[in-house]
Amino acid sequence: MMNFFYKSKKLRVRVAAIIQDDNGNILFIKQKKNKKDYWLLPGGGIEFGESAESALARELKEELELEIENPEFVCLSENIDPEGNRHLLQLVFKTKVKSGTPNIPKNETVVLDFKFFSLEELQTIEIRPDIKDFLKSNPKLEMNSIYLKTKWISDTK
Repeated sequence: MMNFFYKSKKLRVRVAAIIQDDNGNILFIKQKKNKKDYWLLPGGGIEFGESAESALARELKEELELEIENPEFVCLSENIDPEGNRHLLQLVFKTKVKSGTPNIPKNETVVLDFKFFSLEELQTIEIRPDIKDFLKSNPKLEMNSIYLKTKWISDTK
């Protein structure tokens, strides 16, 4: 019964990075869905058995050729389709670039563009999921959020 539920409904767990330039502007990527462009924090889906931090590093390497360091958990953003067709959990991390500058690889088909936006500019664009109010109310991203990485306890011991 449980497997049927997860296969028939679309639950997605995504990681996202807040990367700021020297002026505090935040990096976003542009995608297109159903002929409509929108912006979102760079990142992507977590694969089964992959840690959130590993997924974040992998996605940023794939999408923008960036290597990151010291990701710090900021918040969990939950977005549920009112019609019940989709459910998104987004783990948001503030991180720094270890090496590289944003660049879209030639084989990347999902990311159309990237840009650093000021908090004021964010109010004029469509962001998915829409976390504008959170970013505006927490410009320094100094949160006391907790991200626990715990050791798995086996039932077979």
